[in-house]
Amino acid sequence: MKRSTVSLLAGLCGVLFLGGCKNAIIGDWRELGGDCASAGRFTVDSDLSGDGTMYLATNSCNACDYRFDITDNGSDKYTADISFINCSCVISQSNRATADCRMNSDSDQLDCYLDLGACGQLGDATYKKQ
Repeated sequence: MKRSTVSLLAGLCGVLFLGGCKNAIIGDWRELGGDCASAGRFTVDSDLSGDGTMYLATNSCNACDYRFDITDNGSDKYTADISFINCSCVISQSNRATADCRMNSDSDQLDCYLDLGACGQLGDATYKKQ
């Protein structure tokens, strides 16, 4: 019996090693209740980098494409360092932002707070895993 337990554990470790433990944030996400006709969206790759589009509403909806790297802070908390591709802050000419996010217990919803530095805070946004 001892030998079969060791074999089972070795087999399980092999499956875990080959398949890896996938971070719950990896995948496609879409904003819920965005201000603009097309809600923001992003994709997180296995290396915790990715890209997306958000819509900033001023007098009209402006699509801003971006790339990011995410840090997993543990306890379902994440920080994203964002670089906008086609948008920048008029005040500081910066194309950088940060987002602090918390994932729900079902790992299918993110509540994020976006900070644009000198251009201010965009506030809260909620994303649903697709």
